[in-house]
Amino acid sequence: MSQAPASVSVIDRKQLAQRAYKDITDALRDVPGVTVTGGGYRQDISVRGLPAQYTTILVDGKKQTGRESQPNGSGGYEQDWLPPLDSIERIEIVRGPMSTLYGSDAMGGVINIITRKNYRKWSGNLRAETKIQENSDSGADSQIQLAFSGPLIENLLSITASGLYQKREEDDIERGYAEKELRNMRTAFHLTPNTTDTLTFEYILQDQTRTSTPGKSLPERNSLSETESERHSYALTHEGKYKDLTSRSYVQQESVENVGRNITIDNLVANTQWSLILNESHMVTLGAEFLEESLDDFDTNSGDATNIENSQWSVYGEDEWRLTDKLAFTLGLRLDDNEQFNSQVSPRAYAVYNINDNWVLKGGVSTGYRTPELREMAEGWVQESRGGNIYGNPALSPETTVNKEIALYFSGDDGFEYSITAFHNDFDDKIAIATCELDVCLNDTDRYNINIDEAESYGAELAARYNIGNWSFNGAYSYTRSEQKNGG
Repeated sequence: MSQAPASVSVIDRKQLAQRAYKDITDALRDVPGVTVTGGGYRQDISVRGLPAQYTTILVDGKKQTGRESQPNGSGGYEQDWLPPLDSIERIEIVRGPMSTLYGSDAMGGVINIITRKNYRKWSGNLRAETKIQENSDSGADSQIQLAFSGPLIENLLSITASGLYQKREEDDIERGYAEKELRNMRTAFHLTPNTTDTLTFEYILQDQTRTSTPGKSLPERNSLSETESERHSYALTHEGKYKDLTSRSYVQQESVENVGRNITIDNLVANTQWSLILNESHMVTLGAEFLEESLDDFDTNSGDATNIENSQWSVYGEDEWRLTDKLAFTLGLRLDDNEQFNSQVSPRAYAVYNINDNWVLKGGVSTGYRTPELREMAEGWVQESRGGNIYGNPALSPETTVNKEIALYFSGDDGFEYSITAFHNDFDDKIAIATCELDVCLNDTDRYNINIDEAESYGAELAARYNIGNWSFNGAYSYTRSEQKNGG
């Protein structure tokens, strides 16, 4: 992906099929700049050292936005909502701020999961696997996946469907894995009335349960812990291909309920994007997006507010221009208007220079923009926590960042490839949790969200690949460092 106007990695279908990955989180471990944080069943995905909520996750270009149903972080739930591996065509990973195209959650990067589709003929696969642990105190892990697609009415209507059932037995180890059951069903109908338009209706139903037992994965002094979450999603998507003009528009209604804690997040997203090829070296993309969020919490919130709502609309554009055979330039701009804050403009500029047939130099400057989460900015919201309650702060400002990166790519005639990337992020008004002042909170152990005036993160990513015959050898290394500069 040396010609892409960003730091991009792709895990294709061949890699997913050949390697013994269990799920998407497992597959992402090999990507430079991507770190799987946490342990046990509470894993999350970090890009360039930033927390997981700074990365936008898409499935077929549609945002997955249920994280706020878990008051203490994702806890591994967000990754378990993603499609099973057998239904995935490829995974695209963009590292670095992409707020220009994808909005306020994309300060760290973007992960886009493209599912497999077959409109013309029937195909499918079934996979079952069981992991029996060498240590008998560790629980067994089993799953079964089914995926199929094909035409229902030739040249008019087709179906894509997948299902997953997974069970992980509880460890008989203190602070080990909880028992987990996961059910995942996805069904999509594709209407193709002509050769230029595709209309897709998709329905997703998912359920997760986790159980931790005292004397097994919990200390004896603790009480039994049982959690359940459900996710329902409906989406209508239109894709059009009209000679030099392509379009993609969707409306998605997503609801995620944390059943045991009586927390529900409802999100409505509407997005449209149009790309026009002006000539063989020039393409323009324009788009717009609307997001409406509603959070209900009747359990972990001890404040006066039980419902928080917010909405935001955006317009954006990007211009990709190959100025010469060796030099390509990309400019992007996005305007976000959030009902709680002033409008924000996020520009981006990137250049790719082909030194010769083997070497590519590229780099650019991009800006990021992240509005506070609903709990973080809500007045009268008090999230209960054993380490001290956490108060919402209506005086919070959105975070902004300026990212600079430069990368050098080499592709040799002997099958050897490598790349090195250096990056630097400057943050303004970075959101963090601090000890609460007593005129704001009730107890000296309570905390609240604040803006840090300035912070920075920087690092480097190295990747190498050697292809010989049907074999390939890969390696990657990432270094990231973050620090607060002043303020707080």
